[in-house]
Amino acid sequence: TDGLNQWSGASNDYYYAYGYPDDGNLVPPPVNNTNSRAELNSRLAQICTAMKATGTIIYTITFRVGNNPSLKQLYEDCASDPSQYFDSPSNAELAQTFEQIGAELSNLRLQQ
Repeated sequence: TDGLNQWSGASNDYYYAYGYPDDGNLVPPPVNNTNSRAELNSRLAQICTAMKATGTIIYTITFRVGNNPSLKQLYEDCASDPSQYFDSPSNAELAQTFEQIGAELSNLRLQQ
């Protein structure tokens, strides 16, 4: 995904992870991209915080998001460390990002 938290529309023609928009499972109707994005971003931040509290290592990548400082900040805050957030505006930079993450992960060792 590009990382942009939104519903493609407020119509009940689409079923999402939280059901139909008018079900009120995400935000009270009427659902629109502004109120749904704020709630989805809040839930993402809560999940990231909970995962980091367990010691889970989180890498985040935004891909082709252009000039969107608030979105980039959301994903940087989600990463375990700011150095584990990557912005990849192109396919080539995305491939390079995955290579870098792979190299870092290859240095991890499991122990009991």
